[in-house]
Amino acid sequence: RAQFDRRATDSALATLAASGDASLDFHVGHLAAHLGVDLAEGEAALGRYVAVTHREGQPRLDVAWWYLGQVREKLGRRADAIAAYKRALALDPKDEDFKASLEAIEGSDVR
Repeated sequence: RAQFDRRATDSALATLAASGDASLDFHVGHLAAHLGVDLAEGEAALGRYVAVTHREGQPRLDVAWWYLGQVREKLGRRADAIAAYKRALALDPKDEDFKASLEAIEGSDVR
């Protein structure tokens, strides 16, 4: 597993922010989902990303919903994670990763 380099990541995010790139929120959320760090910030960023109109060339909206589900799942918010996974699947019903995430959380024990 690759080691997380916080300074390099912060530098890359600062560069994106300075460029005015609207996909910054997507990338912040992706890092939160993938690394399990800064989950509240990642959830807020993805929430902003999925709430705006997207242009061609920006990261995929279905993937943003999937990442949002992952972040919410890591935050222990099962129902919210399921809702996000369902939104991702509504946008791309054939995506196997989206299906697997939803099936895994719906099949998990709730204790």
